Amino acid sequence: MPHSELPPHTASGSRTTVDGVVALEPVGQFFRVFARNEFGVTFRDHPFHPFVLLSDPGLADAIAVVTRRYRLQGSGGLCWLVQLDSWRDWCLLREYLQQLSRPAVWFAFPESSQQFLVASGITCFKGLEPSDLKLLCITVSVNRADTQMPGHGQCGNAAITAIAVSNGTDFEEVISAERLTESEMLRRLTMIIQEQDPDIITGYQLSEDELPCLVSRARRHGVRLAWGRNGAEPCLQHIPEHHAGRPHYDVYGRTLLDIRALVRQYDRQVRPLPGSGLQQAAAWFGCSMLSDADQHPLLTAVRETVALYQLLMPYWYSQAQLYPVSPQGVFARSSAAAVNALLVREYLFQRHAVPFPAAVWMAAESNGSLVLRRGRLGPVVHCELSSLAAAIMLAYRIAPHGDELGIFPAALHAVLRLCSEQAESVFGRQKQAACRLLLPAWSELLARGQYPFSDPAAAGELERLRNVLVRDLLDWLREEGAEPVVADLQGIYFMPPAGHDGTDEIKMLARRLDRILPRGADLYCSGRYQAMLVYKQNNYALLEQGGELVVRGSSFVSRAMEPFLREFLVEAVRLLLAGQGEQVHQLYEMFLRRLTSHACPVSWVMRSETVLDSRENYLQGIQSGRRNRAAVYELALARPETWRVGDRVEYYVSGHAKNVVVHESCRLVADFDPAHPDLNIPWYAERLHQLFRRLEPLLPAEPSLFG
Repeated sequence: MPHSELPPHTASGSRTTVDGVVALEPVGQFFRVFARNEFGVTFRDHPFHPFVLLSDPGLADAIAVVTRRYRLQGSGGLCWLVQLDSWRDWCLLREYLQQLSRPAVWFAFPESSQQFLVASGITCFKGLEPSDLKLLCITVSVNRADTQMPGHGQCGNAAITAIAVSNGTDFEEVISAERLTESEMLRRLTMIIQEQDPDIITGYQLSEDELPCLVSRARRHGVRLAWGRNGAEPCLQHIPEHHAGRPHYDVYGRTLLDIRALVRQYDRQVRPLPGSGLQQAAAWFGCSMLSDADQHPLLTAVRETVALYQLLMPYWYSQAQLYPVSPQGVFARSSAAAVNALLVREYLFQRHAVPFPAAVWMAAESNGSLVLRRGRLGPVVHCELSSLAAAIMLAYRIAPHGDELGIFPAALHAVLRLCSEQAESVFGRQKQAACRLLLPAWSELLARGQYPFSDPAAAGELERLRNVLVRDLLDWLREEGAEPVVADLQGIYFMPPAGHDGTDEIKMLARRLDRILPRGADLYCSGRYQAMLVYKQNNYALLEQGGELVVRGSSFVSRAMEPFLREFLVEAVRLLLAGQGEQVHQLYEMFLRRLTSHACPVSWVMRSETVLDSRENYLQGIQSGRRNRAAVYELALARPETWRVGDRVEYYVSGHAKNVVVHESCRLVADFDPAHPDLNIPWYAERLHQLFRRLEPLLPAEPSLFG
């Protein structure tokens, strides 16, 4: 097949330095790089050659495309860099390599933007402070009386009543249906975006609610949302790796950032929050705002969203600035993939061969929590250990076996230093957030197995050493009279001795650990709680000093739960943590009475699920036996003209028996008739009963007749 040898001086041996990069977009055989400076935003087109790393250049001969090949130095197995002229040619070669079923002999980044960043050396946001980025926040309200009607987007057939926009500094406006038609409102929003020229368009539930609603209503009225820097409309993308298939939009030349995604990331990786709704998140982070009587209520929502952006954005910003990944790519793929891209970039810059991906996946030991006590306990203190794994890797020189250039420890040390030394200025006094968001990716990379710099054997040794040190820490706590409760990757929950607040015990642990790990293992108190309820591994609830309740684990928080079950569970756990477990049975009976009296609204028992797959893929999965039938898809299939991938379907279960097949008994909420309710009360009552049964082991024993 036609090919040419690649001259050494063009093989990723030089970096392109561009400051102020805020976006990048593919343009044929180029990438258009948008950069912000004191005069505004300019762009420049840079050549782009897609590439793949191969163990044998002959693997590229089977495809009739022009290639340029360069032999990389070193003993790494992926020692051939093969460049192609176009993304189409690259896709043809990738398809052939995938059919070989030999993943160890090749590697390629699946996204063109990441390939460009790796090959060019360009980094997003370099030379910019977070405040330099131009923002536009959007909040939408709809006519709630119409939201039950099925239709495209999250608002269905509901008309938009108002749109609030703010740039977080000197501009905000409410576009109201009181003065404009819906078409005029959408055109005004588009005009604002063009005038403000934001680098980042944000909102709360932007991808799940706001954007689908705006796009749906614009399509209905024939309004063109020319939001892109080239006049293009928002484009819906479907990325399988992107948060379990949630809808993912792109706007040309701009970044779409959903603040709820930042809140969820904080909740998942930093510390559990009482809830992920806007009002709950704003209250927890201390940025709730009071509404003035003479201002539109939507202004409060947009201002709170801007405040959350300003608090949480630095974490996302730093990840985009550290790694060769586009700003939206931070959430599209795992953090381990970003670290791997950083290492590959450094190797290609030095024209060095990259190691083979692990041929055999060796699962590391379980990294779940170690439960030492169950039930209600307290008071409880949390000792932070989020930097322990990084300190172990540096102290014991644990790194990928194929890292011949020693890039892994040097880069990890730089990230650890950023977390420990500069956390106060960079992360707004949130050292815990910095460590938990930036450091786990490095140990995760070792354990993953599918990346060139994965090393499951090294991950197993890291886990072994960490388990040894954690056991020592637990023993040291017991020696001081403290009682450990739960230990996990992030830290240790323990009950301090009577009359202690845990400070002395944590200082003791830090002193002892310093003798073993001379740098990086920064132990400190990251939380004190009135009480803790431990249900099982990775499932617990905490009662904070101010009375806030936070829960963790699928047993307590599940998206499959209907609102009435979540409400019951939260109230039951609150009673247990307050030492009022005897009242849980009364709570159960109260909820049961409300169900059986038919006084509950359908919104209390409905489920809301997102259509994540296409009609064709769903039916193929059913026919092949790979998946079972699901209510959300059966309802969508019944009205194919109404639903699209990314839409959310709200439904309830009808009938009169507790044992029913859900996908055969589901009904759209839009079809519910309050005058003739057909809720399956026995089925819902049984779900409530099963949840109560799970809590029974945590309830206080009833007094017996004989005391």
